[in-house]
Amino acid sequence: MPTPISPVHSAIGAELRRLRHERGLTQHEVADRVGVHRTYLNQVEAGSRNVSLGILAKLARVLETSLSSVVGVADGLDP
Repeated sequence: MPTPISPVHSAIGAELRRLRHERGLTQHEVADRVGVHRTYLNQVEAGSRNVSLGILAKLARVLETSLSSVVGVADGLDP
């Protein structure tokens, strides 16, 4: 597994993965709906890839949650 960029990236990636699993979606399904490659989503979930706010917003929408709840998991963590 790739090395996470930071605790913030790890926390956000883990939250995205948790939400995806909770909704019974595969990485391929989510990536297709967002318009990114599955390997990119895998790296985002692993915390090893930077992600733009635009892609985070699309991910939140596909996962039926708010952007603030996705990034909120990183509150108080060292960037």
